[in-house]
Amino acid sequence: MTPHDENLARLLLERGLLTPEEHMDAVAACRQSRRPLPEVLVEKAYLDRVQIDSAVAALQSRIRFCAACRKPVLIPRIAPGRELCPRCLGPVEWREERSAERIQDIDQIVDLAQDALPPDVAAASADPSRLFGKYVLLAEAGEGGVGVVHKAWDTMLGRHVALKFIREPQGLDREQRTMLLRDFFQ
Repeated sequence: MTPHDENLARLLLERGLLTPEEHMDAVAACRQSRRPLPEVLVEKAYLDRVQIDSAVAALQSRIRFCAACRKPVLIPRIAPGRELCPRCLGPVEWREERSAERIQDIDQIVDLAQDALPPDVAAASADPSRLFGKYVLLAEAGEGGVGVVHKAWDTMLGRHVALKFIREPQGLDREQRTMLLRDFFQ
């Protein structure tokens, strides 16, 4: 085993990602087959490729980072052949921790320089029942035959938006509901 593999094994043990028994088995398999530790761990199904990549990146002081959100990505969404940001579904890239920290520091300065939240948004943000994804529900703006429209605050855009919630149609069977929704969204 290389020194890099030994460091990786130690990190995985410290973080509780490998049991001591799995560690001993993987190290023995590495020495016997002369293959890198990450390959053996994935082959034996002790860890998956994402866990290995995260551990290797931690050793190299690198993190996953979303350039669109300008934030670190701790747990990515996995798409075929790539990792996505769970917030915006944009591509994730690896960056050195220090450069990502600088970007976050700049964002914090920009955030401090911006105007404070409107009072209604600040008050509603404290109520977990009024949080809907990236939105803060403020008030019901209107109601119709199909649904209800709410005035909301988009936390990513920093502005007011309207959200329409479609009601469950009453007295319709599954096929009729499907046709209604298909027609609504076309």
